[in-house]
Amino acid sequence: MICIAKISKIDYVAGRADVTIEDREGIVITDVPFLDAIYEMPAVKDAVYVDFEEKGGRIKRGVILGKFYTSDNPPTQFGKGIFFKEFTDGAYIKYDPDSKTLELAVDKIKIKEIEVNGAANVKGNMTLTGSIAASGNVTGSGISLNSHTHTGVHGETSGPH
Repeated sequence: MICIAKISKIDYVAGRADVTIEDREGIVITDVPFLDAIYEMPAVKDAVYVDFEEKGGRIKRGVILGKFYTSDNPPTQFGKGIFFKEFTDGAYIKYDPDSKTLELAVDKIKIKEIEVNGAANVKGNMTLTGSIAASGNVTGSGISLNSHTHTGVHGETSGPH
């Protein structure tokens, strides 16, 4: 039996919730797991679809299928093939398979290691803690770090070593 229920209590550690089924005299079913293993708890009072096993008119066990869109809660991004996930603070992840573009709208990203096969363009300031190992033609402000020299009081210096 699939029904609409409201989240009444959340166990954040266990990833489960208590739900209230309002059209069944406000019955509360406790300790109901979520269908998906993605950790994203809804808010208390959010409406969710719940699938329950019912035997002899009594609800035995169930699983929370998730939140759903309504006219009061329509999708904010949409389109064929679009993946969009918005977080409660407004941050989001969007993937458009037509342009093969992954968009992250967050204040900070932490990555243990990254490999870029292609161009990398940074617009804005960059702070580096550690060292840089570079190969190929390395330039900064139009100056080649591979072959530049300086002119000093004793003449021209040798190139980089």
